[in-house]
Amino acid sequence: MAVWLIRAGRHGEHEAMSIEEGVTAIGFGLARSVEEFETREALRAELPPASADQLWRFRHEVQPGDMVVLPCKHTRAVAVGRVAGEYAYRSDLSAQASHTRAVDWCATDVPRSDFDQDLLNSFGALATVSQPQAQNAEARIQAVVRAYLGQADDADPAGGAEVVPDADPNGELDLDQEIKDRIVARLKRKFAGVRMEHLVASILRASGYEQLGGDIRQPVLAASCARRATRPWKQPPGRMAASTSSPAGASWGSVNRGSACR
Repeated sequence: MAVWLIRAGRHGEHEAMSIEEGVTAIGFGLARSVEEFETREALRAELPPASADQLWRFRHEVQPGDMVVLPCKHTRAVAVGRVAGEYAYRSDLSAQASHTRAVDWCATDVPRSDFDQDLLNSFGALATVSQPQAQNAEARIQAVVRAYLGQADDADPAGGAEVVPDADPNGELDLDQEIKDRIVARLKRKFAGVRMEHLVASILRASGYEQLGGDIRQPVLAASCARRATRPWKQPPGRMAASTSSPAGASWGSVNRGSACR
């Protein structure tokens, strides 16, 4: 079966609808069924060539049983499912999402960090409809989903082969998401096996805070930063201090910047 990356709006505006209704939906502003066009060239006369080609593939190449990958912009997670129906034009939906196929979503919130970097590179393609070119993509994506759902197989989905970073086959990448993915991947490698309070402590130091005392190994440190109010803070002059006592007796003071939780 093929693997398809099918987005749900330039800004993810159709993601929630797609997941809730069990569909993958695209549009390009065409308020007519693709069935009305006998050839790709006829569709190209109605839409820009790039849009027409993607819509044509959606109608004629995507097949029931194919895997659909939806990188969600709003949740920063990945939805994965299987095509469960034929092409259908729905006039009740927006012209930007009226061309649909039913999808059985297997998982809708798989963390991006669970996927290898070459797969994430493929997920970064800006085209609405494309196919990830990473090696053995379907088996590897399926393995990630099964592991996320607690159904992991013992077999190596890459077949023992080296995973090589994949170049974007469509010539364009979502650079913002690409940068975030690489930062997360580097943090996972750099701090594998390291307690996260040390990472948080390093971030606080880099943000201009200094430790006033106590033990940074206390796991409440990360939570206190997130909540803003479980540990004393030494604020610069002119700032309102908000603090409570710490169970571990440790505290951090601001040297020359504001809250590290911003």
